Amino acid sequence: MNTYICTECGWKISTNEVQYLCPIDKSVLDICIDFINIDSTFWTDDTEGGWDKSIWRYGQVIPTDVPPDSSGIVRHLGGTPFFRCPAIEEKKGPTVFIKDDTVMPSGSLKDRASAVVVADAIARKYSGIITASTGNAGVALAAMGAAANIATIILVPRSTPQAKISQMIAYGGNVILVEGSYSEAFDLVIEIVDEHGIYCRNTAYNPLTIHGKKTVSYEIAEQLGSIACQSGAHTFIAPDVILVPVGDGNIISGVYYGFNDLLEMGLIKSIPKLYGVQVSGSNAVAASFRRGDESVKGIIASTKADSISADRPADGNRALRSVISSTGGFVTVDEDDIDNCVLQLASRTGVFAEKSASIVYGGLQILYEQGVVDETDKVVLLVTGNGLKTLNNKSEVELPTIDVNIGQLTEIISSII
Repeated sequence: MNTYICTECGWKISTNEVQYLCPIDKSVLDICIDFINIDSTFWTDDTEGGWDKSIWRYGQVIPTDVPPDSSGIVRHLGGTPFFRCPAIEEKKGPTVFIKDDTVMPSGSLKDRASAVVVADAIARKYSGIITASTGNAGVALAAMGAAANIATIILVPRSTPQAKISQMIAYGGNVILVEGSYSEAFDLVIEIVDEHGIYCRNTAYNPLTIHGKKTVSYEIAEQLGSIACQSGAHTFIAPDVILVPVGDGNIISGVYYGFNDLLEMGLIKSIPKLYGVQVSGSNAVAASFRRGDESVKGIIASTKADSISADRPADGNRALRSVISSTGGFVTVDEDDIDNCVLQLASRTGVFAEKSASIVYGGLQILYEQGVVDETDKVVLLVTGNGLKTLNNKSEVELPTIDVNIGQLTEIISSII
């Protein structure tokens, strides 16, 4: 049995039934975690060094059943790389790390949320799940559904990159193109769920998505603790600053929830400052933060960073509160700088991220310019999606072309090394 509480009005219910939005004000629900009955000694064992690297090693604080081994990657995903990146550190600047979720099974952090939702669908014996998506959530759901033999229905805007649609189809997802925005597809899904009772994964509608995404915070603190602790003892350490790309606001809210869980269990001393990174073409949350609004105002989004394009960020209010509570902030990367973020992140760190994920590199440069971080800080860039998801057929840079001629080749090589 889970206890649900409205994030706005405080309405509360304990039930075994699926709950989505608050019946009073239609706001997002949270699922309460009973920290009193959690065995914290488990968390001080060497879980990071053990055989189970999956998100389910944190199953005590994920409010659904651990899925069976027969569910394949649903049971076994997690434990993505975490490493320092001196090449993007400034002299006398902070120590910079990357948390690389581009290597998730379907190529994005959204696998964490979809795995938890699919695990819940398995426990509840649902045969199908529906969602709206800008791309990555749909791909992740299709992948997890394939592993668990659960049918998936995915509504995406017609403008969704073909590479992501191809992924969904390859995983057996039933893809429906919508002549409208993501927010309009989102509303259409909710309408069909209300009418027919299909199990729904929609972000900031199904309360479980955030509990999948928060697992990235556990891993960051555990992996940083492993790097920082020289004594061999197992410990959790929170970084000072984390940069997170923001679209609908659910990921950065999940990052906050994860660190708050660790704080509640006494495993870290403080929550890191969260810096949400948006783009100028889709900046509803950042703009509301700058104005000092208590809630996020909708916009008409238009950006090449498709995964974070949101007219009405479904979890924007919670994202706003999470950032404010962490004493962090928001930064905005200009649309014209997005492609350079992809190239700079890839060429300087070896991590090829999609446009929507690469903007954390641009956000770091802004923090450098603002003098927000210093040499004592440990800064983490959360890279959420793989660059292979949005490749164009045509190269975005002009490439040299040569004849079958050793002299021409020598000339080009000489200019490189």
